[in-house]
Amino acid sequence: MDIEITVLRDQMIMFFIFILCGFLGVKIKLITREMLDGLAKLILSIIMPCMYLSILPNAVSPNSASMLLYMIPGGFLLYAFFILLGILLAFLLRLKGDQRNIHIAQTCLLNAAFFGIPLAGALLGPEGTLAISLFTVVDSIAVWTFGVIMATGSQRKLDGKSEFSLSFALKKLCNPCTISVAVGLVLLLLKVPVDNVPMQALSSIGGCTKSLAMVYIGGTIAFMDLKGITKAWPAFSIVIVRMIGAPLFINWLLNHLPWELPSMVVQAFTLLSCLPAIASYPLIAKQNGSDAAEYSSQIVMVTTLCCLVTIPLVSILTQS
Repeated sequence: MDIEITVLRDQMIMFFIFILCGFLGVKIKLITREMLDGLAKLILSIIMPCMYLSILPNAVSPNSASMLLYMIPGGFLLYAFFILLGILLAFLLRLKGDQRNIHIAQTCLLNAAFFGIPLAGALLGPEGTLAISLFTVVDSIAVWTFGVIMATGSQRKLDGKSEFSLSFALKKLCNPCTISVAVGLVLLLLKVPVDNVPMQALSSIGGCTKSLAMVYIGGTIAFMDLKGITKAWPAFSIVIVRMIGAPLFINWLLNHLPWELPSMVVQAFTLLSCLPAIASYPLIAKQNGSDAAEYSSQIVMVTTLCCLVTIPLVSILTQS
């Protein structure tokens, strides 16, 4: 990733402070689980859509139109690669049953919304936010189809009680974030002026995304069983293979294709590959009767904390 190391370092320090604030807020009982759930709804329903609507129309560049062609098909290819990687890791680690399914899913599913978009906005600017925002469309499809299937407990599958259905997936995909991405893209294509009071208001609200999303992640970690981290050693395979090895391979591959890709596309996919596991997956696993919901929480905790180190590491290695 062609990113100033000092800028990336400062962002990681800032993210750590935000996460720590959320963590301490829970530990000193200022933030309850209900408040954290409300914060997640606020971010996903109001703050993040405002960010999309204010930033996407401003992401005008020579590559803006082609970004759609790269990020959507490329997103599906990236997820297909990560699914195969998850299957391989689960096989090598000899994981069984629900733990195997959770491990595969969380090797694949990325925290693109709460972590990727704030980070892309800080490091890559509006065009980077556009790239990651387009990817979140693929991300949502993967979470509410493949993710739900993998999170469904073995017993529920035997009983035929899986929540997954086409109507269920479509309902989940029609959310404020995906709708605002679509509207933002229309505003971008129509070249709607962004230097006006309504856009400034949306930008001010959307600017809270980075800090509040990190506070939410910190609060989520605080509710997890930190003692169980010693039992989560398979989760470190995701850190080593998917969050370090895969980004290096993907960066090398995209830079050595027979045709030249826009630099922003290469940086976006490299950054996406570095992201921690999706933060909401433990809840999805619990709701769908998985016996490995606790293991899912451990993966989130391990990958989120480790990414504060692995993302700068990958950036250094890809620039060397």
